[in-house]
Parts: sequence; C-alpha cells; structure tokens
Amino acid sequence: MLSWSEKGKTRLRTLPAGQRARFRQWTENYRRFRQARAALVKLHRRLLVAVDQLEKTLRLPPPPPAARRRKP
Repeated sequence: MLSWSEKGKTRLRTLPAGQRARFRQWTENYRRFRQARAALVKLHRRLLVAVDQLEKTLRLPPPPPAARRRKP
C-alpha cells in the first residue's frame, strides 16, 4: 500500500505485487537523500561558523612587533 498527503488529506493506493519492490526502493532512496541533505545542511552551518570566526580573527589589529635584542 502506498500513502501520501495531498491538500491535507491522506491518500492510499494499493500497488500491484510486481511494483512493490520498485516503490520500496524509491522510498528508501528518497529517505537516504533526505538524510544526506540534512547532514549537508549541518555541515554547511558549521562551515559558515568557521568562516565567520576566521573573518572576525582577520579583522583584529596585528600584534605589536617583537622587541629586538641588541648585540653586546
């Protein structure tokens, strides 16, 4: 049985036995796609935080020059 939501209503359709495996594979592929997409979104957020931190660090004034030692 295949179910989906359409305009706020759940629709059901019985699949022929020969098509069930194909629809099951499509459903699994879609589920894996959604999980991979969610992982990519999390990684993208982490990347943006790192870029923001780098930009903030690069805007800091440079450190003062180190004092040089004089030769005796």
